[in-house]
Amino acid sequence: MSEILHDEGDGVGMPQPDAPSAAPAKKHTEGKESKLLNGLTPDNESFLVPHTKDMLDTYLSFKTYALPEYITWALWIGHLVFFFCRHRVPAWVYPVEFFLWRLGYNLGLGLLLKAQSERQVVTRWYKSLPRDGWLYRLIRSCLIKTMGKDYKPEEYPAAFNAWLCFRYLENTVLGNDSASYICFVLVFFTAPERLGVSELLMYLLGVALTVFYLWVKRAA
Repeated sequence: MSEILHDEGDGVGMPQPDAPSAAPAKKHTEGKESKLLNGLTPDNESFLVPHTKDMLDTYLSFKTYALPEYITWALWIGHLVFFFCRHRVPAWVYPVEFFLWRLGYNLGLGLLLKAQSERQVVTRWYKSLPRDGWLYRLIRSCLIKTMGKDYKPEEYPAAFNAWLCFRYLENTVLGNDSASYICFVLVFFTAPERLGVSELLMYLLGVALTVFYLWVKRAA
């Protein structure tokens, strides 16, 4: 995500602890400014970076759900239905589905970040949206719902709002990458005939890797 936030040109600057003192039009979270980082865009526009949630916190905060979260849930329900139809679906379909979501994450988002880094395509796309158009109004309402009712997109750099839009896409792909992998694993899971020491160690290793996986996703 850092490529979205720190590029040359019209991009947005990664929140920099050593950046010059920021002076946003209005403070989004009064009384908490000392805990916020100073953001700096490549064109030296500084601002206080409001608190943003990681992926897990986003999906656990039901009161701040916006359209992208509902879309993700709809896709998760689709995965669940797809799993219960496993007896009617060829087994090879599940690894292929997981591969496509993983390809979207590693290659799709990677290419998008590269394009943002080199040409600021996400920022330019956001700036090109007509302010009286339905898409901009929809995105604006989603940003306010996600960030809080006091958040005013117009008071923050366009590049920061573009990064928030990218996070919607990233969270959707990341969440479905996880869901498709779980379906893939469960479809091919076979309980062992006996549970010996080696099997127990493998299960403990699996639990440890799952905890590590969730920690990585939380920090992504």
